[in-house]
Amino acid sequence: MISKIEAGKVTPSLVMLNKIVTALNRDLGSFFGLEIDTHKLVQRPEDRMIVAGDALRGGKGVTYERLVPLAAGNLLEANIHVVEPGGEKSDAITHQGEAVGLLLAGEIELTIDGATYHVKAGYSFFFKAHLANSYRNTGSETARIVWVNTPQVH
Repeated sequence: MISKIEAGKVTPSLVMLNKIVTALNRDLGSFFGLEIDTHKLVQRPEDRMIVAGDALRGGKGVTYERLVPLAAGNLLEANIHVVEPGGEKSDAITHQGEAVGLLLAGEIELTIDGATYHVKAGYSFFFKAHLANSYRNTGSETARIVWVNTPQVH
């Protein structure tokens, strides 16, 4: 099977690819360009990549601290969303997958599929990524959200 895949005669299904990865004692992400050894497994806060805003999503007053190194094939995307008072994010982009978050500090108004929730520090949330979502910082202090989701497949 592997020689057929290498020769381009067969395209493996995800099930078959998973069997090969398991037999080789690797992780699926490494087959798509992520070399674990080249990325820091542990990051200090000052080592995290900071991204100001998101070109694909609307909003203002939001920066992202990347918790997962940027690489093709990652199975998760994780950031700390730092939301200044009055800051907001609107995500009209929907896709298959899931999102989970934990508000570390501050308070936000979170809207998922048209329903709005008042979220305070310590609250968590979970939703399917095909649902439109947005948030805004309604408080007077900077909000910090640990946000983990399935990346959008391009």
